[in-house]
Amino acid sequence: LIDEVALALDSLVEPEEEEVEISRAKVKQVFILSNGQKVAGCEVTKGIVIKGYSVFGERGGEEIGRAKVASLKQNKDEVREVKKGQECGILLEPQLDLQTGDEIVCYKIEKL
Repeated sequence: LIDEVALALDSLVEPEEEEVEISRAKVKQVFILSNGQKVAGCEVTKGIVIKGYSVFGERGGEEIGRAKVASLKQNKDEVREVKKGQECGILLEPQLDLQTGDEIVCYKIEKL
């Protein structure tokens, strides 16, 4: 009976989670809109950036904050995704203090 209870309790333990990098974009320039919001002018260097992805900013290998992709634009048109090698404007929510040369890393959480 004790072994069965121990097995039941083990099955209730939360699964371990791991962050997996999906895509990455390099900040080429930061633009400030008339409403005060910052848009990062980026080039996608790995994978596909999709609106709604969870991201973190990275400067010199150090994380500078976490956010979500609130808006993606190409040539002033709102788009759903941007592929590797293409340029785009990324609006993050909440805003991060991004600078030229920083990277935006998109990730997902996988349960192990």
